[in-house]
Amino acid sequence: MLNWTPKTLYRQARETADAMPEHLAIVSGERRLTWRQVVEEAEDLSRGLRRLGIRKGDKVALWMANWPEWIITWLAANRIGAVLVPLNTRYKTDEVGYVLGQSDARALILMERFLDIDYLEMINTLVPELATSTPGALESVRFPQLGSVIAAGDGGHSGMLRYRDVVARGASGRDEDEAAATPVSPDDDCVVVYTSGTTGSPKGAVHSSNILRNEYAISRWFGIGADDRLLGHLPFFHVGAGFTTVIPSLITGAPVILMDVYDPERALRLIERESCTVLNGIPTHFIMMLNHPRFDEYDVSSVRTGWIGGSMNPPEVVREIGQRFDMRICSVYGMTETTSVTTLTRPDDPVDVVCETVGTPISDDYEIMIADPGSLDGLPPRSEGEIWVRGHLVMKGYYRKPDETAEVMTADGWFRTGDLGWIGGDGRLRITGRLKDMFIVGGSNVYPAEVENVIYQLPEVKQVYVVAVPDYRLGEIGMAFVELRGDATLTGEQVVAHCRERLANFKVPRHVRFVTEFPMTSSGKVQKFRLRDRAVHELGLGVLAGRRLVDRGRVPQEVPAGD
Repeated sequence: MLNWTPKTLYRQARETADAMPEHLAIVSGERRLTWRQVVEEAEDLSRGLRRLGIRKGDKVALWMANWPEWIITWLAANRIGAVLVPLNTRYKTDEVGYVLGQSDARALILMERFLDIDYLEMINTLVPELATSTPGALESVRFPQLGSVIAAGDGGHSGMLRYRDVVARGASGRDEDEAAATPVSPDDDCVVVYTSGTTGSPKGAVHSSNILRNEYAISRWFGIGADDRLLGHLPFFHVGAGFTTVIPSLITGAPVILMDVYDPERALRLIERESCTVLNGIPTHFIMMLNHPRFDEYDVSSVRTGWIGGSMNPPEVVREIGQRFDMRICSVYGMTETTSVTTLTRPDDPVDVVCETVGTPISDDYEIMIADPGSLDGLPPRSEGEIWVRGHLVMKGYYRKPDETAEVMTADGWFRTGDLGWIGGDGRLRITGRLKDMFIVGGSNVYPAEVENVIYQLPEVKQVYVVAVPDYRLGEIGMAFVELRGDATLTGEQVVAHCRERLANFKVPRHVRFVTEFPMTSSGKVQKFRLRDRAVHELGLGVLAGRRLVDRGRVPQEVPAGD
């Protein structure tokens, strides 16, 4: 039985390595590392970082895909009390610059390039002083706190240290007295994870090593043990993988099979080759594998369980996952601020429960309630309101953003998720939308998720997102952006007619646009504000949007729903 006791992330890895030193820990391409090798390199790297002046509380930024060094760096930083700051691998120059500055990063460890993104070029643009700096003694005008840039690669670069040299330097000091090291507590900061920034600048959610407590519960929920194998295709900079894939592996000893870039056929190949048993993902990942023309050529019978996360889990996709992978899939609800997983359905729940709910809390040591967004009072079962969470899984706050923290944290410890939902008599949570997504049509509240659910009933629809656009008469009205499946055909009039049969008139979208892609954040979230901007532009409502609906001028001719 997996029972959590307070400890640091590094201490958990050390215990696992002591218990099973030669057990496989990480597979990355042809590299195969045991737990002994992982922890030894982490300890060497931690000594190397300490020699560079990294101390307890210092931030170590990590700009890297799913490589073994990602996991090793986190353990190394945690061992000396430094705080990991994962950077999104899709970030561009300004985004990296914002996080490096806002997080007060003392060191940056980066890969040389990712896909077509040249990390070295971007960091030299941000820190031109690298060209003339001594490695490890950087003095940057823009980032005065940044002292070291470390490149994980074979090349030598001006002003940068090589990762392997920092590790070697630490290895040479294995006999050093460790007693002088500052003690590290499970309550100390462990990681700062930046949100995706769908509504503004990213905010850094601070977590301690007590994130282990929730991951123990997740490991128990799925019955993960040392003989399992977890496919590590989701990006580690996101809590959906950095927490719920990496940490259960540290707890149980189950190896992680790494993918630095997601490719459906490569994923199928790895599942077969490595006998992966736990497969998590968003609907897109599963759909890409299921739709691959060579799916049936691969043996995926080893997969037994996992979770699917997303705003919508189409029933036909969930059924096909269960049938073709022969696995027990669970729907998940969680956030960066709540240690990734807040609720889960159970592995033996039927398809309708997986599609219509996000399950229950995974342990009894934290709380969830539904609150009235206006009065902030708790609501009875079956009442829709804002989802609030309280307990150990909630972040410590947003780094250096006290006002933003105060906006989402109540005085008695409740975290206001901004998500809308209700809890049924069965104790299961249902998500109905985002509080900020809600719009008001002629005085009546409309929740996009409700409208999207109705449109999803059309078999031709692959994805749909509903946003609000300004309207002179009603204040706001809905517009649906729809992506169709394959060669399916559908008209805007048909979408509207379908909605009129199933929804009150004020909820029916007045405009429909068909698209082939959606604007996304670098972590895969749809940016609805960009859809709204597009809608306002296409419908010629810019002036109306700017006047906040108080203009009593000419009412523009309504643009009918269409393609």
